[in-house]
Amino acid sequence: MELKHEYVSLGGGARPTYGGSQMLSPRKIIQKCGCGPVAVADILIYLRRSREGCDTPLLRSIPASGPAERPVYFDMLNRLCRRYTPVLYPIGTNGVFLAAGMNAYFRRNKIRLRATWCWGIKKLRQRIETMLEIDLPVILAIGPNFPFMSSNKHKVALYVKAGDRMIQKAKVNAHYVTVTGMEGEWLRVSSWGAEFYINIDEYERYARKHSLPLFTNVMLVRQK
Repeated sequence: MELKHEYVSLGGGARPTYGGSQMLSPRKIIQKCGCGPVAVADILIYLRRSREGCDTPLLRSIPASGPAERPVYFDMLNRLCRRYTPVLYPIGTNGVFLAAGMNAYFRRNKIRLRATWCWGIKKLRQRIETMLEIDLPVILAIGPNFPFMSSNKHKVALYVKAGDRMIQKAKVNAHYVTVTGMEGEWLRVSSWGAEFYINIDEYERYARKHSLPLFTNVMLVRQK
């Protein structure tokens, strides 16, 4: 199960990225705390390119297909952060505020969609499947450790596909990624402008044992 249209990418490098990347921003606060707004920006661009009625003045500079130029993308992202998804250093933002910002954007532009930050983990897979089936990317939060929220002891692994094998490439917490596909027990995600995979069982175990399902969950977007 995967998105039906071309996913967002940025040009200007040796090859296009897979989604936006906060690490390419010229602003240090975005590099450090901008993963949530990047996830929102990528969904809004995807909506604009794949659904009627989702073209807005904020996104008018983004091309209708193909990679976006980095200065254009980050100018749009900065305006998105100022109006809808403010970033606070060093904590960034939380899922509830991201959903509120997205809903403010939908209302302002008369888009009949509504974003909801989910709380429980039992329906996680069903919610991801539902959104992918209607051709919507899914913002997925890998929350902080709890109750020791400054701890980095426990993390969720990000994998890359090598033939028939999955190889662990990184481990993260307190981070947002965007789900673009689901293959059995694996979620294909965009993070830092690259394609990775997350094992759903490992993610759910982390949410229950080392974080909270409030922090480690998904944003559901649906028709009003």
